Amino acid sequence: MVRRCDRLKTLADMPALESLEVEFCDSLEQLPHDMPALKSFK
Repeated sequence: MVRRCDRLKTLADMPALESLEVEFCDSLEQLPHDMPALKSFK
């Protein structure tokens, strides 16, 4: 999960996207981990 977020930051090395990516990653981390529909996405 964290690796994927780091990968996104590396691929899109754009300051304008940094805050968006951080919020996106943080929101994913806060989702319940027992949701089967999200396991493949994570």
